[in-house]
Amino acid sequence: MGLFLWDTIFYPTFANILIGIFQSTHPMNYKTIGKAINFVERLSPSLAQRISFKLFTSPRPRKQKPQEQAFLETATQRTILNDGKKIQAYIWGDSDRKVLFSHGWESNAGRWRSFIPGLVAAGFQVVAFDAPGHGASEGKRLHLVIFMSAIQAMFKEFGAFEALVGHSMGAGASVMCLATQQLPRPKKMVLLGSFSEVSEVYKGYTEMIGLTPKLAPKFNETIKRLSGRDVSYFSVAEKAGQLHDIQGLIIHDKQDKTIAVQEARNIAKSWPSAQYIETDGAGHSLQNDYIFSEVINFIAS
Repeated sequence: MGLFLWDTIFYPTFANILIGIFQSTHPMNYKTIGKAINFVERLSPSLAQRISFKLFTSPRPRKQKPQEQAFLETATQRTILNDGKKIQAYIWGDSDRKVLFSHGWESNAGRWRSFIPGLVAAGFQVVAFDAPGHGASEGKRLHLVIFMSAIQAMFKEFGAFEALVGHSMGAGASVMCLATQQLPRPKKMVLLGSFSEVSEVYKGYTEMIGLTPKLAPKFNETIKRLSGRDVSYFSVAEKAGQLHDIQGLIIHDKQDKTIAVQEARNIAKSWPSAQYIETDGAGHSLQNDYIFSEVINFIAS
């Protein structure tokens, strides 16, 4: 009875309360949430990890910017069912030469509004989508396995792509898909602000909210339960080394405060045939005219 009460009442209630606070609170108050989880850890490390992982994989709702919404309204929209949930896809252009764009955490397909028109003008059909739990897509949770499944759904719906472009989490998920799944290989691939190791992303999250290091082993156990794999399996740097047959472009900013530039350097080291560009001042978003031009020219050349 005690275990039943923990699983059916305390865990979902407490987890949802903390997620609600996290999604609405100022970053300065994140440490308070960490203290609450650390208190639970003293009683039940397993329960604390379940709560912290749910928090880690629950994106905060973000309203689309007017310019994002306006751009998405220019697309042909298609709803794709994957794992019982709707994914919103957007299509521009009409060509057999297709490019797939995958955005990052707490973003949406509208973030590509300065990349896509140039590729359509160059004769490509461009497909972008809102990841699960983002934009107009259904769902409340997102982690790498879910993101990979969404990308695979795009391949199933649209067929082969000539190029893939990913930002942040979308970049990492794209690498993992191509390296581990039986998908048609694109000729080219662009990674913008990608992480290298999932463990480093989780480490940054724990530091942000002040979680006890004691939960780190439990995180690995959770990853194994979800995927059947150790967390080290989800190494973007290691998997990028398997993309030697794909022309790559890696762009990262020295002042990226979300994902350290060393992460991209590790990927570039593992993928020596890829072109590597380091910018200074574009931040994690990597949105400026120079980057737009480099990505469009790389794909279209």
